[in-house]
Amino acid sequence: MRQPVWKRISLFGVLLLLLPSVWAQKSVFTLTQPTLMHEVRATPYPSDGVPAPVNPPRLLWPDTFPHLGPVLDGEEESGHKPAVTYRLRLSQDPEFVRDVITAERAWAFFNPFRLLENGTWYWQHAYVDPQGKEEWSPRYSFTISDETPIFNPPSWAEVRNRVPTHHPRILLDRDDWEEIIRRNADNPEARGYIEKAEKGLRQPLLHLSQEIDTTQVVLLTNQVQYKAALIRESRKIVDREEARIEALVRAWLLTR
Repeated sequence: MRQPVWKRISLFGVLLLLLPSVWAQKSVFTLTQPTLMHEVRATPYPSDGVPAPVNPPRLLWPDTFPHLGPVLDGEEESGHKPAVTYRLRLSQDPEFVRDVITAERAWAFFNPFRLLENGTWYWQHAYVDPQGKEEWSPRYSFTISDETPIFNPPSWAEVRNRVPTHHPRILLDRDDWEEIIRRNADNPEARGYIEKAEKGLRQPLLHLSQEIDTTQVVLLTNQVQYKAALIRESRKIVDREEARIEALVRAWLLTR
């Protein structure tokens, strides 16, 4: 016999009430690490034979001196961070004998700036101490395939060589300047930048004591929190003035 409509509706309602609890249970996970993320890199990437996220991948590894120098807002520099030298080797040969890409870097980051062939790739990094001794890492690996997205921007040297030597050259090119002014004569966005620049010129420059809100900062007893709060308050001024300067630059380019 067919159930009455009200019974079917009630059963459906009960199911709807139960579903959120089932979904909620599936979304619960237990943390086994003290933090969700590290302040500084603690593991190399890519490694363990994982598919590379892009071709070529950017090779990353832990810095030898990660906590020397300021790391967080409010932290004082606890020690001088020395200049470091890292050496890299990358190859499809696990013994690094044939067709090896090598590099030397002053930071824990390497971009090959060339597309890598399909297959398994192996890489290592080494910290070179002041006496020239190399401390090589374990061997890491990743894979490249036809499905790996290609993202191979030009190197800094290539970009620098293509940058024109004349000015302006960033927000617009000198050769297009007059035409850009003409096209934007009635552009509301351009008018907005000009008005913002004029308003900025009318704003008086105040002393920091009149700009920074210290009403809550003075209540902090922890010195790291105190300094971090002052830095955040100062950044509000910096962000505001940066916006004013940007408006002035754009207004000048649009009117000169």
